[in-house]
Amino acid sequence: MALAYLHVRDSHFGTSDVTMIGLVMLSLLAIVRWQETGTLARAAVAGLLVGLAASVKYNGLGAGVPFAVAVIERLFARDRASRLSFLRAVGLLTVFGVAVCLGFFGTSPYALLDWHRFVTDIASQGAILAQGHGLRTTRGWIHHGAVNLPAALGWPLYLAGLGGFVGLLVTRWRPAIVLLAFPLAYYAVTGSGYRVFARDSLPNVPFLCIAAAWLISTLVRATVGSSRRMAVARMTGALAVALVAPSALNVWRLDRILSRADTRVVAAETLPSLITPWSLVYQSGEAYGHVPFELSRPPLAVDECTFDEAKNEFAPDGKLPAWIILPRSPLVVYSHVPEGVERIVKARYDLVLRIPAATDNHPRVYDQQDALFLPLSDLSGIYRLGPSFEVYRLRE
Repeated sequence: MALAYLHVRDSHFGTSDVTMIGLVMLSLLAIVRWQETGTLARAAVAGLLVGLAASVKYNGLGAGVPFAVAVIERLFARDRASRLSFLRAVGLLTVFGVAVCLGFFGTSPYALLDWHRFVTDIASQGAILAQGHGLRTTRGWIHHGAVNLPAALGWPLYLAGLGGFVGLLVTRWRPAIVLLAFPLAYYAVTGSGYRVFARDSLPNVPFLCIAAAWLISTLVRATVGSSRRMAVARMTGALAVALVAPSALNVWRLDRILSRADTRVVAAETLPSLITPWSLVYQSGEAYGHVPFELSRPPLAVDECTFDEAKNEFAPDGKLPAWIILPRSPLVVYSHVPEGVERIVKARYDLVLRIPAATDNHPRVYDQQDALFLPLSDLSGIYRLGPSFEVYRLRE
């Protein structure tokens, strides 16, 4: 897990997804402990942790699914001593539910104080999940499984995780169904729509790591024999290193990239030597890819204009800007350059500065819905985070 590329990437940026996953895993640990003891106190602790996970990010509420599965499994347990009565099950679920509410509303009280807005925002998130965000791709069940999760772990570790899922469900389904209830339910829900942010795949990553670890351990013991401890340890270590190697290589490359200044920062530091204050400037694409002039030292004050694609002229008065800045990247939505701007640049402007983000033009897979100017995999030719910039000056 420490070398899973997507997890490391988002840990660098401090996204709420990573914190939520930590609480989801603590919730699962508490649920497994409850399964061993069956006490009300353990159920309350598990519920509190689920509430905290949901408070960090709403989809953390799915961590409650394993508890419901564990209660149902105990209702129909083969061992009479560990079997739950119906009334006991209802009592446990009630305690768990109250603890979830305490954990969630105790740390997100404005959900109660402004209930209508909370419900409206939840409905809005549901609509985005169903319809997609920005560029529409394939449905989540396909996109997460074929693009995001392989990028998150690397193909060897990802395939081993899938094999572990199947092996656990076939050979040890009773304990495995509690462990895998969350990732299966989460994948079913998040994959149902067209919002396919790569970070939405993160909650499945630790479970794939666990399943891959179980698969490797099981295969090694079956091949070498449990009694040969040193041989088991060496082969397990070798296979683990081989599985995680592609992802670890991406992590190493990511850390090198993040140690260098972002292209937007480089542009903000460089352009004051070219652009005079209060010059008329146009930047294409979305604001995420624009040069942050406020980071210049001292901050560079400019007049910014837009481009009206319907009229094929700059707005508001059609005047040509003194400078045009074009951020270039494979992100179709966030780095869009209107065709009219391309024609005007070719006819009336001179290229005076280029700030590249990569050392080559090799095609790479990006998360097209997220404004992160970094590939999902194959970081070998990437030099800096951010779009590549082309800066043009109006020809006199």
